[in-house]
Amino acid sequence: QVFTYCIPRYEIMDANDTVQMWIKFPYFVCDCCDDIAFPIYSASTGQQVATITKHWSGCLQEWCSRAQNFSVQFPMDLDVKMKATLVAFAIHIDFLYFEYSK
Repeated sequence: QVFTYCIPRYEIMDANDTVQMWIKFPYFVCDCCDDIAFPIYSASTGQQVATITKHWSGCLQEWCSRAQNFSVQFPMDLDVKMKATLVAFAIHIDFLYFEYSK
């Protein structure tokens, strides 16, 4: 995690500790009635290269179940280790923002 004053920002590094991508979080995360996208940008070009999305599952599932639905979209030619890292980061986002202790 990179220090910022307001919005969390994470950098994704390769095995050589070189920043490959960074993730910009939304200003406000509210999981009610809409999908939430977490865009992922290339560190070298600044272009959006992937997206992690938390999908709204409907009132009944969201309120009565602890199940969450995420999707990870990335280019087909992305390195396999980076793909695995993005899937792992989707799980991290779930634990960070959407899992609540009861």
